[in-house]
Amino acid sequence: MARSTLGFLLNAFSLSTILLVGALLQSLLHIFLPLRYAMLPAAFLLLLRISDTALISYGFKHNSYEDPIKRDKWTAQVPEHDGVPQKASDKGVVVFLIGAASNHPAGPFAPGFKTTGDYFRDMFVEIEADAAKWGYLGRSNPLIELNPSGTFTTLTVSYWASIEHLHAFAHGASHREGWAWWDHYRQSHHDVGIYHETYFAPRGNWETIYENMHPFGMGKIRFPVNKSPKLEAEQQQQQHPSSQPPPPPRISGLVPARDVKWRGMANRMARGMSGIAAPA
Repeated sequence: MARSTLGFLLNAFSLSTILLVGALLQSLLHIFLPLRYAMLPAAFLLLLRISDTALISYGFKHNSYEDPIKRDKWTAQVPEHDGVPQKASDKGVVVFLIGAASNHPAGPFAPGFKTTGDYFRDMFVEIEADAAKWGYLGRSNPLIELNPSGTFTTLTVSYWASIEHLHAFAHGASHREGWAWWDHYRQSHHDVGIYHETYFAPRGNWETIYENMHPFGMGKIRFPVNKSPKLEAEQQQQQHPSSQPPPPPRISGLVPARDVKWRGMANRMARGMSGIAAPA
C-alpha cells in the first residue's frame, strides 16, 4: 500500500518538482551536518542502485523484477463455468474507462480531488462485493498520464459482461451518491475533472496477447468457476464445518498463446477460417 501511494505521488508531480524536493532535503542536511557527511545518504543510495542494476545485468544477482511475470506468450479468454475456454472470443466484453484529472498546481492535493477519489473507491468496493450481480469482471490498477500543462489524469480500465450490467450499476447507491456530490461540487469548482469512456466488443471482435508480462488488463481477471459436488463437500467439511459454504474458486483466463488454437490474431478472434492473416 505504501509503495503504491509513493508511486502515485511520484507520477502525479513533474520531474522538476521532485528534483526540487530532493534538493531541499539535501540542503537541510547541509545545515545540520558537515559537507562530507551530508553527501553520504544520497551517495550511498545511488551507489546501491547502480550496484544492484549491474549485478542483475551481468547475471550475478537474481532479477526479482521478473518474478511476477508470465513467461512466453499468453492470451486472455473468458472461461466457461467449468474453467475451460471452449471457443475464442466467445463472449462480448464491455471496456469501461474512468478517471479524474487534477487541474490545479497542487496536483493530488487539489480541492476536491481526494473526495473524488474516495467516491471512485467506494464505487469499486460496492462493485467487487457483488461482482456477479453487476456483471463485473475486473479492472486495472489506476494509471497516470501527465498532461502538457503539468497536471495529470488518472485512468482505471474495467471490464464488464454487458452494457445492461454497467447501466444498472450507474443507478446503484454508491454511484448515485457520488454523482450527487459531484453535481454540487462542479457548480463552483473547476479544479478537478472527471470522465468515462465505454466500448462494447461483441463476441468475435476482441483478442489479447501478452508476452513476458506482469498480469495486466484482462490478463489480471480471475473468473469464478464451478466445483464438483465431491470437492465442494470435502472443502466444506474440512474448512467450514459449521459455516456457510466457501465462495467458488477463481481462476485466471490466461491460456498459452503458442497452442495452435490460440496462435495468431485471427484464431484468437475465432476468425481463423475467414482469411484474416494477422499473426502475433
